[in-house]
Amino acid sequence: MKKQLPLLRYCIRCCMLLLITASSLHANAKKTPTHFGTVQSFLGSYTGEIAIDLDGPNDEMLSITLFEEKVKEKGGWQKTKQSIKLNMASILLITIDSISYKIASIEYAENKRYEYCCLRLKEGSPKLGLYQWGTKDDPEKWILHYRNLSSYTMLSSPTLEGNKISMYALFVKCPAIKERLRLTKNGFITAEMNTAERLAAVRQLIQESAGCLQ
Repeated sequence: MKKQLPLLRYCIRCCMLLLITASSLHANAKKTPTHFGTVQSFLGSYTGEIAIDLDGPNDEMLSITLFEEKVKEKGGWQKTKQSIKLNMASILLITIDSISYKIASIEYAENKRYEYCCLRLKEGSPKLGLYQWGTKDDPEKWILHYRNLSSYTMLSSPTLEGNKISMYALFVKCPAIKERLRLTKNGFITAEMNTAERLAAVRQLIQESAGCLQ
């Protein structure tokens, strides 16, 4: 029995260490920030505390606390709340502090995406638009999307290079732009261009197509 005591103490210490480590990891786990706002979805409109990271990727399900109140019960008051969860794919728009965000996955390389991100339309329109990802204007977070582009795409992504054919369809009623596009080898966005040059090219297209984009 005496010989078993050191082994028993060792096992107890290991168990305590595991418990402390688990508690520490739980305490340090990233908590999703909450924001008061309105969610418009295919299922309806909901106003409350929205658990969402405006500046980063999110999970597939969105949690909304619709209200929180105190209900009187025997022995005092009980705090209650009603929460719902929505699939991100069902969300049309989220409005927080009078700013509207579109939920979209962002392509940043071939077959690589950031899922369920919050985008603000900054320039242009949904037909041809420049978006910012998150709450701040960041030169590294410009997102491009136009009607024939398969995904919302970071302006720095190599997948934007050589989209000549899809842009032809976009500018079918913009003869001057279409002719200029025809004379290019790979389209208006090329591998040699940095993000600032790509941004300038897209801004020019937005201005020139304002009256002819369908």
